[in-house]
Amino acid sequence: VSYKLTVLSRSWLGDIVVVNLTKRHLEQFCEDRKLKVQEGTVKSELMLIKRIFKIAIDKWNYEIPFDAFSGLEIPSPHKPRTRRASKEELTTLIFNAEKQRNKYISTIIQFAVETGMRRSEILKLSWNDVNLETRIASLYNTKNGDNKHIPLTKPAIELLSNLTQSSEFVFPISKG
Repeated sequence: VSYKLTVLSRSWLGDIVVVNLTKRHLEQFCEDRKLKVQEGTVKSELMLIKRIFKIAIDKWNYEIPFDAFSGLEIPSPHKPRTRRASKEELTTLIFNAEKQRNKYISTIIQFAVETGMRRSEILKLSWNDVNLETRIASLYNTKNGDNKHIPLTKPAIELLSNLTQSSEFVFPISKG
């Protein structure tokens, strides 16, 4: 958040006095930023500005005579993914992953396919978060701040059952 605030404050938008800020300023900011970053980043920055306005109004009793966000078209964060790896692609990927020095890479790839979990979620998964009997993996404080409970398929259970519990983490490797 502090990085985004710095970016915003150093842009031309940061030079505008809040009471003079208009919807047109925000539209131009969106157009300018889309030339440099993805739409998801632009949306994130706009939502941060909107949150700052809300705090200024609600908590600090700052009087802003209009809503610059009213009617503003917010960029969509991203296009949803619709493609999945084919069986052949997955077979090739796993075959090559098994040749790696790190013995967990192949299993992590297969586990990700079975669960749909992100790399960061898989790497911070601890054995305490996995219940093989109920076939649930619990994720806490995920990327969007939520807790999730992931059902584990039979292949996912088999992958976990073949691992040695030599560490607190299911996959004791670094994010790098």
